[in-house]
Amino acid sequence: MTESTNAPAPSEDEQAPKTTPPHAEAIKAAAKNLTKFADAHGGAANTFVEYVASSFTRVVVVAKDGRYGDQVLPSAEAAEAVTVAAGLEVTPEWDRESTDSVKTSGYEWGRMGRGRAAK
Repeated sequence: MTESTNAPAPSEDEQAPKTTPPHAEAIKAAAKNLTKFADAHGGAANTFVEYVASSFTRVVVVAKDGRYGDQVLPSAEAAEAVTVAAGLEVTPEWDRESTDSVKTSGYEWGRMGRGRAAK
């Protein structure tokens, strides 16, 4: 003897397997890191999305105190998702005011140019 139930059939949403968007962990980590950085330096003054290579995109946050931090993401879509998740408004391009606001420390100057072979 079979039992019948009057339970409704599951909806399409309930039947579909739960999928994680591509690069979800990288997006979550980058958003957390950039938010933490901005908060530690007085908030974000400017945010830029820069295409590094065909498969990498960099999100740069210039804080109100002039310090800057960045995160490299595996796609432009992931970088855009980071700015949304972190609540960062993207500045379309670098201008004189934004470049003048950056304060580069001795650490950054020391790292510039390393790792490149001399010709």
